[in-house]
Amino acid sequence: MRNGASIFTILMVGLIISGCASMPWRSKSTPTERADAREETAADPSADRSEQESRLRRLVSKGISEAEASQEEDRRSVVYKRPYYFRTYSEYPSGDAMEIAIRETDTRVAPLAAEVIIDKQRFSTRLHRRREDASADMNFLRDTGTERITYELRNGRWTRTGSLFLADKTEEQINGEWVPLKEQAQRELNMPDQQENESWWRRTLNWVTGS
Repeated sequence: MRNGASIFTILMVGLIISGCASMPWRSKSTPTERADAREETAADPSADRSEQESRLRRLVSKGISEAEASQEEDRRSVVYKRPYYFRTYSEYPSGDAMEIAIRETDTRVAPLAAEVIIDKQRFSTRLHRRREDASADMNFLRDTGTERITYELRNGRWTRTGSLFLADKTEEQINGEWVPLKEQAQRELNMPDQQENESWWRRTLNWVTGS
């Protein structure tokens, strides 16, 4: 009798365990699989695209504010890019207005990349061989155009990876007014390649400043 009761008990326990294993609410994934799923969801760049764009906009606005705050200091400072000395500073005529284009990438290291376009004016003296000449030069030339800055989202932070300033025109100040740079027209006329769209001065300055 006791043997019969023991067999019955074993059968019942087996049925209960089998039934629990087949219940629909029981997860069949392992703890590792569930952790991987949570990580994948958190890393989904499209999940917080709007927030990432807002963060990037604030970052660029901060950079513009810092550049405007340092204008006077930059105006007085002499920059040396071998073998030339010059002075340069920047202004942003449209304030912190900007265009932002964000795209997804194929790498988890930097799941998002962005390009920011802002209006910019760059003021620079001519290039000098001696520091004293650059320091005494008060005649700034003005390039007006747009700056394209590239960023990547790395470890949850936007990292600047490069920039390119494209000038539409170069001007000099004469009698308190900005007028097209006369040197530019003369140099472009002397260009062997008529398709060239930048003056010697602008191309040289872009090479020296890395812009």
